[in-house]
Amino acid sequence: MIVSEIEGDASNRKRISVCMQRLFETLEQDETEVRRRLVDMSRTITVLRVNEKILARKYMISQQAETALRQVMRGNLHRCFVTCAQSNTGVIDMRSLSYRLLQLL
Repeated sequence: MIVSEIEGDASNRKRISVCMQRLFETLEQDETEVRRRLVDMSRTITVLRVNEKILARKYMISQQAETALRQVMRGNLHRCFVTCAQSNTGVIDMRSLSYRLLQLL
């Protein structure tokens, strides 16, 4: 437990160190370069947000389709069970009838 906390703290420190290093590098750059990078990053963020919304819609559509298919399959499965039960009942009745007929002979 303590080892994992220490490793977690070390990874957090490393992540913070990397972020600080990037920040210092950005501050040392030319103003036009900073603006260009800011524009590129904001464009990337916009694209990622749009992609996220598209994926969320596709996921919702696939969930709805799965739910509909499960309902159809349940209905089909129920009909198959009913049909099998009815046909088995008929088979059992025929067997019992033939057994009774043999008993009478």
